[in-house]
Amino acid sequence: MMNLIRWILLLVTLLCVVNANAGSDIVLIDHMEKAYTVYAGLPLDRAELAKSKLEGQPVDMIPFEKFELNQNKIIGDRVVRNDYQGDRTEEGIVALVKKYPGTPFGVTWNGGIAYTRNDYQAAKKAFEAFNTPEGFIKPKPDQDPVLPINHLKSLLGW
Repeated sequence: MMNLIRWILLLVTLLCVVNANAGSDIVLIDHMEKAYTVYAGLPLDRAELAKSKLEGQPVDMIPFEKFELNQNKIIGDRVVRNDYQGDRTEEGIVALVKKYPGTPFGVTWNGGIAYTRNDYQAAKKAFEAFNTPEGFIKPKPDQDPVLPINHLKSLLGW
């Protein structure tokens, strides 16, 4: 329940502070969940408002340029096991954050991309399975909700 409240707060904050014509000057990084990390772009003039609304929450805010230049470290370091090597997840998240300011995109513990509620729930279940003796078995591509290319193709045309 607390995660749902935190999600609603994050989403409302993003919706309140983003102007549709503004770009992603600042990247908000929410790293509270172990199953995924959420990234969202904000225009510079709205970053202070977002910062004040998210005071005390486990979020970081960094300049977009730093995010773009250090994407392997900033994004890749949160991936526990990369099941999608070569799928351009890091590059894709940078492009998504730039193209869709205010829209939260997640990178899952295993290198997938989460965009919908279903994606985030699947990432949590997969992470829980990963931490059991039985382990996590990567789904077949046609059954994998966080397969990066599916989101990158539909949202970026890759």
